[in-house]
Amino acid sequence: VEEKQRQIREAKVEADLAVEAKEQQVREAKIKGQIKVEEDRKQLVTAQTENVRAEADAQSYTIEASLRPLRDLDPNVLQMLAMQSAEPRLMISLAMKELAQNASKIGNLNISPELLETLMKKSK
Repeated sequence: VEEKQRQIREAKVEADLAVEAKEQQVREAKIKGQIKVEEDRKQLVTAQTENVRAEADAQSYTIEASLRPLRDLDPNVLQMLAMQSAEPRLMISLAMKELAQNASKIGNLNISPELLETLMKKSK
């Protein structure tokens, strides 16, 4: 009877060890699966980053190529081109800027508020 009980206990211990081993294998498989998912996610993020960088480079090149002809133009010509669609207030402010830049050549200049108001009305 004792021999049988000992065999039963040994069998139970072996069964418990086998169950533990299987549970350990399942845990390891889950961890390996999670590692694989994270590695795949890392590759995805890397690919997305490269794509965004390539798109930004392409956009940068497009903008730079479209602005390249304007680089050699005189700034005053660019300013005139911009003024074609500008509102009157901007045009008057640019005129004032030109006057200020040439202030050393101008002896005396009087601009009354009425004159500015008239200019604003006529240009509307």
